[in-house]
Amino acid sequence: MPNCSDIQSTHHKSLGLSDWFALRITKTLRWGADTFFAKRYGNRAIVLETVAGVPGMVGATLSHLRALR
Repeated sequence: MPNCSDIQSTHHKSLGLSDWFALRITKTLRWGADTFFAKRYGNRAIVLETVAGVPGMVGATLSHLRALR
């Protein structure tokens, strides 16, 4: 089992304006969740998981609408 000190945190550089914008929105929402749910970790996790599901739902909706056309 790896030790916590063995794990490296990596982040990809933003490739364009849309990547930069998405990163800023994500960091802002995370800051809000961290501030509002400082002691309630379960609620914070639910909020962050809900936000994480949005891009997939948007992609699925666009794919569905394209298929209907």
